[in-house]
Amino acid sequence: MTSADDKRVKTALDETRLLILGAQILFGFHLNAAFQRGFGDLSALSKGLYVGSFAVMAVAIGLLIAPSLQHRLVEQGRASARLLAVTTRFAAMA
Repeated sequence: MTSADDKRVKTALDETRLLILGAQILFGFHLNAAFQRGFGDLSALSKGLYVGSFAVMAVAIGLLIAPSLQHRLVEQGRASARLLAVTTRFAAMA
């Protein structure tokens, strides 16, 4: 890959790291809701929706973390066209 492609991969990975930070903050607020006083008064449907949304958020965070892991473990720190495509696809799915 050229240095321009290396820059694109670095930018894409930096963007996913920024998205992870935002997702972690939202995940923390979401987790905090289960410990609030009125949570026990919710209907079973509402609690089920809460659990479902919590699972979706966990999957989204996993999708954002995966490209950095692939960069380090699979590509051994090198930039590749495959990594750029995977990073873009996973960020879009998240």
